[in-house]
Amino acid sequence: MVGYVITFSKSGAVTIYHGKDGNDGADGAPGQDGSNGNDGQDGHTPVVGISKGEDGVYYWTLDGEWIVDQEGNRIPATGKDGEDGAPGQDGAPGQDGVPGQDGKPGTPGADGMDGITPQLKIEDGYWHVSYDNGATWEKLDKAVPEDGKDGDAFFLDVDLSDPYYITLIMADGQQIRIPTWKAFQELEALVNTINSNLSALQTIADALLEKDYVTGVIPIMENGMTVGYTICFEKGGNVNIYHGRNGQDGAPGQDGEDGKDGYSPVIGISKDADGEYYWTLDGEWMLDTEGNRIPCTAKDGQDGKDATVPRLKIDNGYWYVSYDGGATWETEPLGSASATANGLFTDVAYDQAYLYLTLADGQVVKLPRQGGQTASILKELDHVHISSTAATFSGQIGLGPEDYAYCLVTLYYSDSESFNVFSAKSISTADFDGDGNFALSLTDLKVGEEYSYCLCVKYKSEKVYTGVESFVVPHPYSEIKTYDAAAAQDLSAAGTANCYIVSQGGLYKFKAVKGNSLMSLNGIASAEILWESFGTKEAPAFFELIEGVCYDNGYVIVKTADEFKEGNAVVAAKDADGNILWSWHIWMTDMPAGQVYYNNAGTVLDRNIGAVSTTPGDVGALGLFYQWGRKDPFLAASSITSTTVAKSTITWPAVVASDSFTGTEEYAVEHPTTYITFNELNYDWLYTDAAVADTTRWAVAAAPKSINDPCPHGWRIPEGGADGVWGKALGIKSSKVYTFDETNKGIQHGGVLGPDENIWYPAAGNLDHSNGKVIRTGTAGVCWNVNIYKTTSPYSNVTYWNTSGRFYVVDGGNRARGFNVRCVKEE
Repeated sequence: MVGYVITFSKSGAVTIYHGKDGNDGADGAPGQDGSNGNDGQDGHTPVVGISKGEDGVYYWTLDGEWIVDQEGNRIPATGKDGEDGAPGQDGAPGQDGVPGQDGKPGTPGADGMDGITPQLKIEDGYWHVSYDNGATWEKLDKAVPEDGKDGDAFFLDVDLSDPYYITLIMADGQQIRIPTWKAFQELEALVNTINSNLSALQTIADALLEKDYVTGVIPIMENGMTVGYTICFEKGGNVNIYHGRNGQDGAPGQDGEDGKDGYSPVIGISKDADGEYYWTLDGEWMLDTEGNRIPCTAKDGQDGKDATVPRLKIDNGYWYVSYDGGATWETEPLGSASATANGLFTDVAYDQAYLYLTLADGQVVKLPRQGGQTASILKELDHVHISSTAATFSGQIGLGPEDYAYCLVTLYYSDSESFNVFSAKSISTADFDGDGNFALSLTDLKVGEEYSYCLCVKYKSEKVYTGVESFVVPHPYSEIKTYDAAAAQDLSAAGTANCYIVSQGGLYKFKAVKGNSLMSLNGIASAEILWESFGTKEAPAFFELIEGVCYDNGYVIVKTADEFKEGNAVVAAKDADGNILWSWHIWMTDMPAGQVYYNNAGTVLDRNIGAVSTTPGDVGALGLFYQWGRKDPFLAASSITSTTVAKSTITWPAVVASDSFTGTEEYAVEHPTTYITFNELNYDWLYTDAAVADTTRWAVAAAPKSINDPCPHGWRIPEGGADGVWGKALGIKSSKVYTFDETNKGIQHGGVLGPDENIWYPAAGNLDHSNGKVIRTGTAGVCWNVNIYKTTSPYSNVTYWNTSGRFYVVDGGNRARGFNVRCVKEE
């Protein structure tokens, strides 16, 4: 490491370098007459630094002394603003009614001397310095060591041990401390907290004088932690107070002195003999410029200064105070600022009678609570039930029936990271049974979200708040269900697959293995539904297609809803930590038929995988989309002309870009609902640097299908190209023109590809490789083939048709795109 790049929030970045050690000087040449020559003199490296003058300006130093110009003035390292000129005087009044002319404006003051950066060079073996940006140079000492000591460095060291400051150690021993961004953020937050608490403390002082009382104390939550409280007054409204933070020791002092603890101003209030509250600083009265104590509350009926709230700020690493609300600031700092300090209030406690606020100076402020009866208003709160769509709260108030008409129970709730009762949503009830029982229900909750809440019971003008609690809305699919495996029909009896067709309601099971194999899955703890969909713009309710799933003794058991409905779902096996081990597609439709294509091309399904219809113009004929080589489906459009994706029971996760972590088969298996966009290395969701990556994800033609093939048992993804299924059936090598059905958005191949009257190929569009969105619905359709497009191409082969009516049997598709799949029967 030869140096550091230091980035500033306003001034950009600078680079500093360590000084290199000087080489030893060479020995002198041997003397004549046998006498040795003298040793060469030590080489000299100028030590340039900066130092702060008594005027607060930094000036350049050379070898520990001020650098001065020809007139003996120190040379500043930073520019100094010139002073404004004196204002012009008013002109004399004009005579005889003629107005006098205004005086001329005063001449502006001259600008201060700009900062100058000294420049160094070596010429003829000597150091030279320029104090005027290289216009003239002065000769210094010899530059090349001759058997001399090591050369010094401009910056000897950079100390990064303090997270709040960077310390630059100069060659002359001086240390310069620069605050880090972390320090800036924390100091700014600290100042804001303390000033907010000062305003709150003034309100509290007013409450003490006005004999106001507390009606509620509500925790303020951030990220599940209590960071302060909202205090509700009957007359004075509400104030927020925040916890303080412990100060840390200061950084070590220069020249070996021990560092001092970071200073934290301790501001408080104290009641004087006159019965009024005044501000204190570090246990002493705050005094204005005239030596008067500064009141915390305004006195009624008396002239004099209004009550003001002191303000604090941190400037150049020091605390400063203003006694007039920030209009002016004291010139002398209070002390060196620590990145952590107290927040004015160190403790909050309460009982039935009082709220106790402990200030940083140790003083305890007691605020009365109304009537001392608050604990008896809310007798009981029972958190009854949380489901996927609702949370129900029930409780009991400790009042008699004659008081019910004066009582209101309100539930405040929020799904944000911070909770403040006055910005939260709320629902209320005034309905109580004869025993004072009540119930409140939240609906339309977000699955998987965490909610914070508290209850408020108001009786007449008195209020009592519970503490802030939280709960996470469980996903309904996480509910554990059990079914009798012995009573279930085995869908995998003839063979395993990644997709199982179910054509009527009932209880089913299949072997929990990796797709089209008998490879077992280790560590299965449960089975769960991932999503359900009709493939339309209407989303099913949870469990509307599948009532539930479970895992038992090597099988995943699936029970359809009592009323069988067509659609698609994906279920998964998970380990004890909830990680997905494998997933399977449940295709709920009437049993698809095989259609024999001409020229012994093969028997092909009458629909795309996931389609529940073969009717032209029906959205149910669109089917599902797949990325090339992945086993899990993605939803198509919600209509035959829309690019809005069909609805399902979940909010699908955001797409991810393919990289060395996400662009792997392991990631794809563990995240079956995550769409992986392409990488520019090979235009594939699978992240490799090969132009043609992994040609066997779905297996090659005539070979057994891989474990990732998404077709049901007995079917596989067909080979394509000139000699593939479509090329053989049509007897063509490239493309053929047919009439595109503009009404139903597709191509009818009945009597063309095979003898069946209806061989419908809808223009379902596809999913974009860069963002996963549905595109080209109603204008184009694409089906994946199992083989690659060309041996030199990063694409795989597709069969493609569009509104021109041209049907291409040889074309290439980016493997990160989502296309339809139409399966061919295994021979």
